[in-house]
Amino acid sequence: LKERQVKLDSLCVFVDYETERGKDFLKKHNLQLQSFFKLADFDINLPKQSLLKNLLEPELVWQFKASQPSLCYLVPKSTPCQDEDSLYFGTDSGVFYALHKKDGSVKWQFKTGEHVQKKGIFSCPVLFNQKVYFGSYDGNLYALDCETGKEKWKYFEADWIGSSPCFSKKDNLIFVGLEFGLPNRKGGIVALNSETGEKVWEDFFEDYVHCSPAYSEELDVVVIGSNCGYVRLYDAQTGDLYWEKEIGAAIKSSFEFDTERGILCFGSFDGKEYGLNLATGKVAFTYQTQGLIYSAPLLKDNLLFFTSADKNIYGLDLDTKQIDYKFLTSAKIFSTPSAWNQYIVFGSNDGRVYFFDFAKNKVGYIQFAERITNKIIFDQKHCYVSLYNNEIYCLNLNSIKKQLKSSW
Repeated sequence: LKERQVKLDSLCVFVDYETERGKDFLKKHNLQLQSFFKLADFDINLPKQSLLKNLLEPELVWQFKASQPSLCYLVPKSTPCQDEDSLYFGTDSGVFYALHKKDGSVKWQFKTGEHVQKKGIFSCPVLFNQKVYFGSYDGNLYALDCETGKEKWKYFEADWIGSSPCFSKKDNLIFVGLEFGLPNRKGGIVALNSETGEKVWEDFFEDYVHCSPAYSEELDVVVIGSNCGYVRLYDAQTGDLYWEKEIGAAIKSSFEFDTERGILCFGSFDGKEYGLNLATGKVAFTYQTQGLIYSAPLLKDNLLFFTSADKNIYGLDLDTKQIDYKFLTSAKIFSTPSAWNQYIVFGSNDGRVYFFDFAKNKVGYIQFAERITNKIIFDQKHCYVSLYNNEIYCLNLNSIKKQLKSSW
């Protein structure tokens, strides 16, 4: 409420726990408290272990708010990408921004076209060859100059693009999923020359493609999924199809290559995390969660971390195919996990960013005012958190380190 510039005078709660932390909070913010009951009225003691003690309050370096967010779309949106000096991301209003990382000021902005359902840019950008690439629901894939924001080229054959592009440095190609308003050809994938935007190869699906392709430099292959439940693996340079696997449920996010074990990992709307044999496309393993999966997995050492709408994050041992770690949050999770030092970091729809040290079974979290559906990103000094309402917080990473250490 304070962030929204609402003046507070007093709080009312059903039960006052009368904790020292609560008393300090009231004093700090000069607030009066009214309550119906005290915890002592029920002869109840606070549990010795409380998640509240692991609440982190790191230093805020800067905050950016984009205008006209689409609050009706609770999905993963445009996670920022970064170079040494700038942060790049798209917004629901169709404006693409480059921000100065030092203070969050606007370096440049670029306006895309309109969409009838007020969708703007859900696509996560990528940086390649001094250009930033992203898709938009106006149907275009854009290539902009990183320094000036000027358009270098755009691919305009799709009706909508919600997919996030990836690139092959080896082949000088950009790959992205496509959507069409056609009866029997609603989705596809295209490979474009990264310098000119010229189409090199394409393929089509019967249903929409919200999924983001993934590229393996080691194998020189690209993979994509579709809403009709098909996964296809292609030769990245030619577009030749190596195999196709139907799993029967929508694949909305992206993939993780485990080339050491020859496995392709991803989640689906049937609530399963899949591992497919990279050579054949046959199922190597599945793990059933109790909710749909709208995020990409993370491979760290021999563990596969993935989140689910059942509110859990899981850590699956890829050697034993058993779940080694599991942690329950208080809301659905659409955020793709990331790794930072010894921590697995992810956002949740409870408005929290969790820092989990699974080896020590310790957790710390930061509370925000809105849901977090995007991946958390880092540089050497900062942690960047993008909320689903198009707000970005830049946090001092050193203050997070100190608080994580002191809270344990």
